[in-house]
Amino acid sequence: MKFSAMKWVQSTLSGLLVLLGGSEHLLAEPLETWNDGSNKQAILDFVETAVSKLPESKRVAVFDVDGTLTVEKPQSMEMYMNVNHLCEKKKLNPQTYTEQVYQQACNQNFTWLDNHLDVVQLTAFLNETDTSAYQYSMNFLGKEANPVYQAPLKSLFYLPMAELIEYLLTNDFLVYLVSGSDETFIRGMIKEDEFDDLDQKKLNISESHVLSQTVLLHLSEQDGTYIRTYKFRPPNNWNEGKAERIRMDLGETPPLLAVGNSMGDYPMLSYLFKSASVNGLSMIINHDDSARECSYEDKELLQKAHDNGWLIISMKGDFKRLFTSSVKRVKRVKGQCKNSRRSLAKSAIEY
Repeated sequence: MKFSAMKWVQSTLSGLLVLLGGSEHLLAEPLETWNDGSNKQAILDFVETAVSKLPESKRVAVFDVDGTLTVEKPQSMEMYMNVNHLCEKKKLNPQTYTEQVYQQACNQNFTWLDNHLDVVQLTAFLNETDTSAYQYSMNFLGKEANPVYQAPLKSLFYLPMAELIEYLLTNDFLVYLVSGSDETFIRGMIKEDEFDDLDQKKLNISESHVLSQTVLLHLSEQDGTYIRTYKFRPPNNWNEGKAERIRMDLGETPPLLAVGNSMGDYPMLSYLFKSASVNGLSMIINHDDSARECSYEDKELLQKAHDNGWLIISMKGDFKRLFTSSVKRVKRVKGQCKNSRRSLAKSAIEY
């Protein structure tokens, strides 16, 4: 295995700290929650090359969220939240909320809800203030809503990915989250996620670096609050829309690093920086670990990754652990990972 100059410096300084009575933990080995191997070494070498040859302004990394940073099976975090809130409103005012989406939410008919994702996203907080939606998001992330784990949603963030982001930020990368989930929800998520087993405790990403699906807001002339409407701000943050959103918000220079897990991320993964000294790196997260999570693989994306020479990160082979120590998987039962139901919307006055 290649022993890089960066690793030699870290090792030497770490030893000096011990001799001087300092804390060796301050210079811990990067990516400690990753297994040693070719993928981990490729990431370390890539970052070292980028730092030595490119200015900070060119060190841009973009990450998908659902399935790349956070658990998305049986459903995404945002879906559980939206379903909960839709059913709350239906139970409080059944005569007002008569549209089909409210009843399907109360029935937890995830097959229907998955096929009407735009309707779910736009309706859940329709005509509410964006501030109240933001606060609701942060509160709901403290709930146990995913039936596969005994843990609040905010703990279902893949620890190795949080560590990778921390490592990139330490090396002066600009990190952006590019997601099909609602922008307000993702902003709440980065404030609430906790990593008790890492130094930073929180995901140190600015809210301005969230490039997610965005609901258009209407400014109320009465009290100056922003009200959520039934329209998305273009582009739609799926497929080609992800790459377009990156170009619109970050300018003409493509990202240096892109990470995703589905064909919906393929355009973003293909939109990469190239130069004479450094070429961009695409990484895909392959969910091949049925023991620790719901296993599912995007065969089409895997083939394209092979064809393009991208890094394929194996959940099973590359991650020592998936979550913080507080997360426990419930006993596995047949069908647990397929559109599972959980008792939601027990109280409409909790938030």
